[in-house]
Amino acid sequence: MLKRLSILKWVVDADAEATRQAHAAMAGGDPEACGCQDCRNFIAAREYAYPPEARELFAELGILVGRESQVGGAIRLAEGRYLYSGFLHFVGAIIEGPAAYAKVADIKPNGRLQAGVVQSLNYEPLAGAFGLSLADRRDLVPPPFGDAQVVQLEFSTEVPWCLAEEPGA
Repeated sequence: MLKRLSILKWVVDADAEATRQAHAAMAGGDPEACGCQDCRNFIAAREYAYPPEARELFAELGILVGRESQVGGAIRLAEGRYLYSGFLHFVGAIIEGPAAYAKVADIKPNGRLQAGVVQSLNYEPLAGAFGLSLADRRDLVPPPFGDAQVVQLEFSTEVPWCLAEEPGA
């Protein structure tokens, strides 16, 4: 059942139960499937990745923590602090709100590069270092969502390095 919600600058219709069912059918998230050092650190630091405000929002949307569709990053910001970004999906639709992506430049082919567009992703702060954006995209939608209409919740967060091994080892 769809429920209308306001999330920062967006208004969405979300089906929390359908999202919970899709997430429950997943064995884990992208970091578990990948298993590289950066992803293993994200798994170890997951408790720091999502502040209480994000976890409350996820619960309202039906998103289960640990079911990320994509995680990337481990960009060193300061000693022991790393920036990660990624996205999760929920069943629903964006009713109104700003575009998540903004065009920055066109890429002209030059023999090495294909033509394309450079875009920036605009995150809205939710709490602490956690920011999010909502996009009408279907990047890497996990199979349990099938053909359902989804919203892609893009996030950016900072976490500590939690692995015993040194970064880049």
